[in-house]
Amino acid sequence: MELVKEIVKEQSLIIGENLARQMAIESGVVKFNSSKIDDLTVTEPNRDMAIEKLIGSYKELFGQASVEVCMNVIKKFPQKK
Repeated sequence: MELVKEIVKEQSLIIGENLARQMAIESGVVKFNSSKIDDLTVTEPNRDMAIEKLIGSYKELFGQASVEVCMNVIKKFPQKK
């Protein structure tokens, strides 16, 4: 899921790659395939649930500011109808 990758990448620009990876892993919906920040597999088949859990993981650590970063990424993607 490209949206999940973009959220993780954007978070890495703000909080650093290591912490962005750690929080993504702790969300339980992402598995990294290599040391590249965008080389990941989304393990949660439900797209909305994956995004919700990922955002929740970042929010738990950094609060509303990290949610705003995620929302800015989401706004860049076309909405599915």
